[in-house]
Amino acid sequence: MVTENKSVQATETAPKGELTFNDKVIQKVVGYAIENVSGLLGVDGGFMANIKNKIVNSDNPVDGIEVEVGKEQVAVDLNIIMAFGHNAHDIYKELTKVITKQLTETTSLELVELNVEVIDIQTKA
Repeated sequence: MVTENKSVQATETAPKGELTFNDKVIQKVVGYAIENVSGLLGVDGGFMANIKNKIVNSDNPVDGIEVEVGKEQVAVDLNIIMAFGHNAHDIYKELTKVITKQLTETTSLELVELNVEVIDIQTKA
């Protein structure tokens, strides 16, 4: 028995347009990603401080988190308050890990640069 295979060429037309993210959305994704990093007390008194009620309160939930958002990549600058007794390099490595993971899972954007400035060090409250 001989069977004949006919290939049917389906033409799919993709809609035009693009998906973009407002900087504040990316700032919030970063803020949520870093809220449980050990040794991190806050980000310039902004987002994390408000969530955890530590350090200070701020009306701007993204203070201390600056982002540059491209079509496929993100650069992040953080001004952090770290806990005394923790290693800054370990905090940086953990920040890189959790931000990369959350950005990829939430937006499919790639973290290409992370700049962290330690602006204060305090004992845990």
